[in-house]
Amino acid sequence: MKKQHPSEPAVLEEGAAPPVKTKKASQEAQYTVVKRSGTLVPFRRDRILRALEAAFRDTKKAASGAPFEADLLKTIGHIADLVVKQ
Repeated sequence: MKKQHPSEPAVLEEGAAPPVKTKKASQEAQYTVVKRSGTLVPFRRDRILRALEAAFRDTKKAASGAPFEADLLKTIGHIADLVVKQ
């Protein structure tokens, strides 16, 4: 990840919705991710969260539609926050 400079416009994937304007989202929006194709996209915490949830589902052998327990959701959220903070 690199910090986006105001002169560098972020490139969105086709059909992607613009980031929601909240304090946390605007703080995250200052970073961009370089995709394998070389395009720059805004950093989004929800992508990290979904990847962590998928990893936990695979590790725990949970069905894709089954809800997580509250303490596991809290753990996943905490790990996502640690990734974002890095």
